[in-house]
Amino acid sequence: MKKLIFIIAIIFLVGCSSNKIYDLRTDISDTEGVEKLIHNLDWDNNEITKIVARNNVVKIYFGEDTNINKLKNFKKLFDNGIILIALTGAEKVLYQDARNNFSEIDRESYELFSEGLKLKDSEVYQKDKGEFNKLLRNLKKMKIDKEDGFNFNFNFRLNF
Repeated sequence: MKKLIFIIAIIFLVGCSSNKIYDLRTDISDTEGVEKLIHNLDWDNNEITKIVARNNVVKIYFGEDTNINKLKNFKKLFDNGIILIALTGAEKVLYQDARNNFSEIDRESYELFSEGLKLKDSEVYQKDKGEFNKLLRNLKKMKIDKEDGFNFNFNFRLNF
């Protein structure tokens, strides 16, 4: 009985979490909305010092204590980047830390690690919560180990 209650509680919490994030969907041109969405994602207590949303790109700057090249959970950055692309219409998400290390997440990144699944247009995710939940399930199944993250980490273009 306790296991059943525990499982129901976990399902409820996960469902509420994705509902909250989904309800914050916005357009990339709504800077305040983009910032609110970003601040509601889980960043493993890494301090975000600045957010810029411009030219279909979201750029997130992290504080002194964050070193993108040494993050334990690169997958968290990857997942959050894909969620931002899906819910804002951004083409890519750039991360930069105080040491000027960069990382980029874009549609091709998702397709590379998802074993051929294609990221749909953000309009689909913004209009259809079921499609967004499928995306979250696909992200959860996806495996990116630390080495993949570091190799991938250096695939960036400084055109922001």
